[in-house]
Amino acid sequence: MNPLTTQLGIKFLSDSLLSPQTLCTMSKTVQQFKNTILFVLSEQLLSEKELMLNCYDIAKYFLSLADEDAGDLISNLKLQKLVYYAQGFHLALYDTELFPEEIEAWTHGPAIPELYFIYQDYGSNGIPVPTDVDFRIYDSQSRELLDEVYQVHGQFSAWKLRNMTHDEPPWKSVYANSGAGGVIPKSIMRSFFKTQLIESLAVA
Repeated sequence: MNPLTTQLGIKFLSDSLLSPQTLCTMSKTVQQFKNTILFVLSEQLLSEKELMLNCYDIAKYFLSLADEDAGDLISNLKLQKLVYYAQGFHLALYDTELFPEEIEAWTHGPAIPELYFIYQDYGSNGIPVPTDVDFRIYDSQSRELLDEVYQVHGQFSAWKLRNMTHDEPPWKSVYANSGAGGVIPKSIMRSFFKTQLIESLAVA
């Protein structure tokens, strides 16, 4: 059947059988139904997004913790290390990755290429605190981990963190064997950070 014929037929039935009041009521009902569907879909998308954090989400969270008024901003170098430590401890604690992007062994320590190039223009200067962070995408577990990482490692300078990673097996082994740009396997990170957690518990 021709689509246009069908459309005209429906219009004819509507015009001839339904009163204006009925058509108005039906229109409102359809609109309410559409609004309900849109709401459900938006909630679904938000729920899925909560399960799919990426390196940019982690970076924005750390950047939001900086005290801009006190001049305590985070440079790109420091940001790379904070995100690296967050991934490492998440792997150790929960045996799952916090974000999917790969971390590479660069000259100045672990780095996420995609993230580095986003903030490259800031050089060694501090990155402004973002104003578009959607905190709803972070569950309580992720926020607790990120807050803890920032509390412990955020106190150190970018260069201090850089030197710390140079003394740790994940960066050292990959950089020694593959040179700059080698991907740091998550399995190596998981193993190392698990050891760190065990040692910290033993000391405590």
